[in-house]
Amino acid sequence: MFSTNPFLLPEFALVSEAAAESDIVNSHTQSDDDSSDTEAPAQTLTSVDSAEFAALETISRKETKEELIFSQFRQVMKVEPDQVIRFQRGGEPFWVSTTQRTIPSCEVCGGKRIFEFQITPQILSHLKLDCVKEPSPDFATVYVFTCENSCSLPRTVQAADGRTRTIEYQEEFVAYDPVP
Repeated sequence: MFSTNPFLLPEFALVSEAAAESDIVNSHTQSDDDSSDTEAPAQTLTSVDSAEFAALETISRKETKEELIFSQFRQVMKVEPDQVIRFQRGGEPFWVSTTQRTIPSCEVCGGKRIFEFQITPQILSHLKLDCVKEPSPDFATVYVFTCENSCSLPRTVQAADGRTRTIEYQEEFVAYDPVP
């Protein structure tokens, strides 16, 4: 009698737990400690070739800043691999890239917008959007910033033409990083 909608999302319960800061800090330091910058060159090379080889090895082992930030993000996500939303109002997001962002001020009070939560890429596999036969979203993470003053709602504002209107929803600022 009822047909199923292929876009019907699976239902899940979200569990809210505080993350241990020590686990997150340890995951950052582990990614820094895992690489070494030097390695002995092969013994069969001449001294000139050996020095050049060592220099090339050192260069090839250096991570770019982008790779380092993404590696740190992956290390943090390993602590809680099923985490789909990371809430930390007023905290710092775990960035995936070095992209510089300008977070606009609140258009109502002019206050600073602060980080509130981020959506991690794990949500995509849980929602099984690739089974819908439509193009599915793909992102590394989504960041949500809200007004630090938590402007009260609803509020009435007067437009330039003299009419008043009631605002019942305060927009957030949303940014995202594509998959590197």
